[in-house]
Amino acid sequence: MVDHHLTFADALVEAVARAGVYNKNDQAPPVAILWTDRERAWEPLAPILRVRLPLLTLGPYAPESRTGPAYWLRCMIARTLPEDLLPDDAIPVIYLPGVGKADLRAVDECPRALQPLAELQYRGVIWTHRNGRDWTPAAFVGSADGGLGVEIGADGATREALYRALPKLAAEPLDHMRRVAPLRAAYFDGLLIADEVRGILRWLNNPAGYQASDPAAWESFRALCRRAYGFDPARDGPLTAATLLGGRQGVWEVVWQRFVEAPHAYPNVPEMLRRGRPQGILPLMDADSPSSFPQDNEAAEASLRDSLRALSEALPLDARAEIDALEAAHGRRRYGVWATLGQAPLAVALEHLATLARVAERPLGGTTVDVIAAAYVEWAWQADGAVIDALAAVEEHAQVLAVGAAITAIYRPWLEAAATALQRAVSVDDGRQSYQAGGPLTATRSPVRVSSSATRCASMRRGVWSPTWNSAVLPARLIGA
Repeated sequence: MVDHHLTFADALVEAVARAGVYNKNDQAPPVAILWTDRERAWEPLAPILRVRLPLLTLGPYAPESRTGPAYWLRCMIARTLPEDLLPDDAIPVIYLPGVGKADLRAVDECPRALQPLAELQYRGVIWTHRNGRDWTPAAFVGSADGGLGVEIGADGATREALYRALPKLAAEPLDHMRRVAPLRAAYFDGLLIADEVRGILRWLNNPAGYQASDPAAWESFRALCRRAYGFDPARDGPLTAATLLGGRQGVWEVVWQRFVEAPHAYPNVPEMLRRGRPQGILPLMDADSPSSFPQDNEAAEASLRDSLRALSEALPLDARAEIDALEAAHGRRRYGVWATLGQAPLAVALEHLATLARVAERPLGGTTVDVIAAAYVEWAWQADGAVIDALAAVEEHAQVLAVGAAITAIYRPWLEAAATALQRAVSVDDGRQSYQAGGPLTATRSPVRVSSSATRCASMRRGVWSPTWNSAVLPARLIGA
């Protein structure tokens, strides 16, 4: 039965172990399996294989990783080192990085460092391809004769990508490798850069830190960017990538949308976009596709601010029409990344000004106080709510002035007309004297004031009023704006 969970590492361990199979009826067991690897291509897998094979490695003395010179390897094979005895029935696998099969010649012809091991080629076996050559990772993947038999690209880029990704490839299921074959560089690079879009944004956010965080994956990341995104991170740098990101053409639209989904995760990308904006182009004012560059958003905010300030002396009808036009031009910016980052406050306030303009088209009046009160509770409270929300959206003084100018042009006449209607209703009361008039109020001049009862009603309708509120005016920053 085929094990569908078999991984690359499982298959490699089995293939190496098969080299030590012998006929117990007429053969002695090999004293060791020699694994030659002139290119040192398999070296990254040694730590993984060491826990699954009785693996000994030729190299500088490091007994904790079962690595040492030739004489130490001979002692390990002979089980003469009591501190680390191999099982009696285990056939040691001696991994020889930097050593090819051709280097294991007669003892007197071998390099001195290999001479103590040379005779093991006669008492043991060498794990090689049937053609007598060393197994390379690419050959092992592609060969159906002792290897995996999975189709793999023969180009240099694929070979390099395979070597870079070898530790990740160890855990790959063989079934998956066969399904996605032929295996190319993109497949192996994808093992190291599992989320390439996130990788690009992480690199843009911190180029030096990203490269240092995983040096082994850096070359795969570069190759992936060259192949799929049209730039080389090392050669072209982050400003080129920022320009491409802001352009949002082709595959870069996917990267942009990922940034838009979570811009706070990449706090340095906005500054990269600022520096990467192409010179000599006019700010993009397309209402259907807000610009990706912060300068263009700032220019749009400045234009909106100036347009709102210009409403201070406008007639209500003209002001409402202008607010509608501004909403059509700037409204979409509320759904862009700069609004998410809090850099489009006037576009946010504009939504509430548009609500105010819509509500203020309808006068608040009636023949009795009860009729006016009912109308306020039913719909007119939205005007007060829109004013509060519009002011809450802005902080800077210039922005407050701009929003205040629009409110003055639209809200104040509507409010004054409502107050006049209320006074008229009181004066013609039906005799029940249900309205108890108080003393006269003295008010300082300001663009907008609203009674505390109106503010409370508007807030209660939205479920946010607290009975502890006792302010009789809109936020103080509007007073004297």
